[in-house]
Amino acid sequence: MEIVHRISFNDTAEGSRIPELAALGVKATFTPLPSPPGNPAPLGLVTAVVSEQQEQWSVIKAKLESWQAGDLITTRFTPGERRQAKWLAVDPEWHWGYPMPDEDDGYLAETYDRSMECPSCGAGRVQKRPFRMAGEPRWGRRSATQLNWIFDEYFVRPEIHRSVFQPFGISSIEVIDHKTGRPLQTVVQLGIEYIASVPLAPERDSITAICGVCGTPRYEPHVKGYFPRFSGPVQHPLVKSLEFFGSGKSSWHAVLMRSDLYNACLAHEVRGFLFWPSATS
Repeated sequence: MEIVHRISFNDTAEGSRIPELAALGVKATFTPLPSPPGNPAPLGLVTAVVSEQQEQWSVIKAKLESWQAGDLITTRFTPGERRQAKWLAVDPEWHWGYPMPDEDDGYLAETYDRSMECPSCGAGRVQKRPFRMAGEPRWGRRSATQLNWIFDEYFVRPEIHRSVFQPFGISSIEVIDHKTGRPLQTVVQLGIEYIASVPLAPERDSITAICGVCGTPRYEPHVKGYFPRFSGPVQHPLVKSLEFFGSGKSSWHAVLMRSDLYNACLAHEVRGFLFWPSATS
């Protein structure tokens, strides 16, 4: 397991911080940003990736505040660490478009029963109709994806559903072409029908906030270390967490996959998922 920081800040190509990173043995990338004509030193975005295992991290960490740098944290796992996990949280490797209609949150009324939805945090909505997309996904070599804004549903090629997910009793839901109103041919939604009956065991300080309207606690998206384990047995191979994650008006469940289903995804070379092993104790 390796905890990785992607740091970023604005600077000029001649700024002092790029050479400073280079002196520490850290490669930085400079991407020019649009600037007014005649600006003698246009700003750009500087990015660098540093592992906490590197000796340089302690030096760079001390500079982040004065550099006014953003810090995007993630964790890299070895194939062996994933194979040893009983459960793995699922993240998308990429997103395909937006749910339709995408103006003025029209997809919410089109897709969800919102009678129990909290107006403050968005928890409580229930899917009532198939999602609508603006055409067939451009899959390339990938076979699984997620829509922007919808963080607890996944979409796969129909043949992947039949060969990988259907043998585990996981249903599919058709996806509608928003222009024609007809089912799309190269994509289906995975029917993740079960909410785990037991909670995860996250650290309590990872709670973002408790909704002042409905009282729902929400957790920050998990970025560091093993994903929290289930606090008891869970029977179904693909489930949503009992907990909500998110902030503002966005609330979603984590999606977790049992190890035997994960192994089936590997065997069929399913591409488009990122797998985050759950802690075993």
